[in-house]
Amino acid sequence: MPKGGGTLTIEPSPVTIDEAFAADGVDARPGTYVLLAVSDNGAGMSEEVRAHLFEPFFTTKGAGKGTGLGLAMVYGGYITVDSEVNQGTSFRIYLPSESRASSAPAARAPERAETGTASILLVEDDRRVRLLAKDVLEGFGYTVHAFANGEEALAAVASLDPMPELLITDVVMPGMNGRVLAERVAELLPAIRVLFMSGYTQDIIAEHGALRVGIEFLAKPYSVAQLARRVQEVLQGIASE
Repeated sequence: MPKGGGTLTIEPSPVTIDEAFAADGVDARPGTYVLLAVSDNGAGMSEEVRAHLFEPFFTTKGAGKGTGLGLAMVYGGYITVDSEVNQGTSFRIYLPSESRASSAPAARAPERAETGTASILLVEDDRRVRLLAKDVLEGFGYTVHAFANGEEALAAVASLDPMPELLITDVVMPGMNGRVLAERVAELLPAIRVLFMSGYTQDIIAEHGALRVGIEFLAKPYSVAQLARRVQEVLQGIASE
């Protein structure tokens, strides 16, 4: 509701989802839920925008106005969305009730690193992605040294405290690319592990030398769970499939 404000309605209520209700558009198992409905009469969204709502890093906002990660980070529960351009938007969030949540099998969540003290060197030229990844990894207990490009990271690596055990770097960056950075950092820190990430096609990544056998790789866009899991796997020396 960017111009002139409007009406925002928040309605919590208990609901029971049965087989018929689940078949009518709510992708949820039958049971008792708490429904949180949030509606506005603002600008609304087109069908094309709605189709991308839950994709990591998708946003219609300009630089510095948002990361586009709110819905991609949703964990647990179920969400439905109704929206029309110039008519407003309604989100309906179905959260399992306490009794259901306590009796239901626990969903597999990314585990923390065993000590929570690993140090990570993060190099990502996209500011939004860099800040998000830093926040997420710090939330899992890691120490994160974040840089916008390879040149800055390489100049600082010898003075970092604690010394990084893992380098996470974008493959395609202005100036020094991720492969060259990894090679240069390994000269200073031979034991460091490396996790490459990129949103480019495999052909372009291969041109930068980051798709060889044994290379650890994370494709963009990635979820919070995927990032946390891959970092732990690489730190523990678990080879990706």
